[in-house]
Amino acid sequence: MVRSCARAVALLTMICWVLAVMNVPAANAQEDNPFGDLREQTKGNGEAADPFSSGPAKVAAKKTPAAPKPQKPASSDERVREALDQPTRMEFVDMPLQDAMNFLKDLHQIEIQLDNRALEDAGVGSDTPVSRGLERLPLKSALRILLSDLDLAYIVQDDVLLITTQDKASEMREVRAYDVTKLVVPDAKAEEIAQTLVVLLSDTPQQSGGGPLAPPGLQKIRIVPLRDLLVILASQEEHEEIAKILEQLAKALAEKTK
Repeated sequence: MVRSCARAVALLTMICWVLAVMNVPAANAQEDNPFGDLREQTKGNGEAADPFSSGPAKVAAKKTPAAPKPQKPASSDERVREALDQPTRMEFVDMPLQDAMNFLKDLHQIEIQLDNRALEDAGVGSDTPVSRGLERLPLKSALRILLSDLDLAYIVQDDVLLITTQDKASEMREVRAYDVTKLVVPDAKAEEIAQTLVVLLSDTPQQSGGGPLAPPGLQKIRIVPLRDLLVILASQEEHEEIAKILEQLAKALAEKTK
């Protein structure tokens, strides 16, 4: 019995010596966590990583909303023309013309200038008093009423609203193309629409073999039919009247075809 115990002690001593040499942790040492400390694997967003995943946890990518497309800024001429359609107000009592225009300039945030040379030739100074009370009218209508007392008019030129004489305004002509597709039907060609305009713009129309001509008083107007277009050379005020006529014709035709 004593001999057997001695052998067991010697064997145990040898095993402990071998383990010490191999630096094997003792049997009573704390076993390593095969998955590591979950607290160390926790992400910044508070979510624990999947211990069985072969790689780092993936976060679903969020789509960034598309930025709105920037709108093309309106040109100065376009801003002036838009302002002419805006309602305005006038409470002028013997106010100098220049001060009245400055008031409208600040009210509508557009550039308004006096054509001083043309006004001086017509005997109208920047200090000429104007009196008018108007409201809830488009700026273009109110200006016509105000300026007609002085035989003046306005035109859009070089990015400003220019106050000038009626003669000077009638001399400033420009070409515009009008799409008359809605007006062109089998029994009404662009040429006939052009002739209709000539008739409506004057009480004494004339006709020539080369197409419609403007009657006396409107001889500077040129109307050229081109497929479904009318190409017209006229003053800005005449263009406004032409646009109204074409719009009324289109509405009348639409009502008729309903």
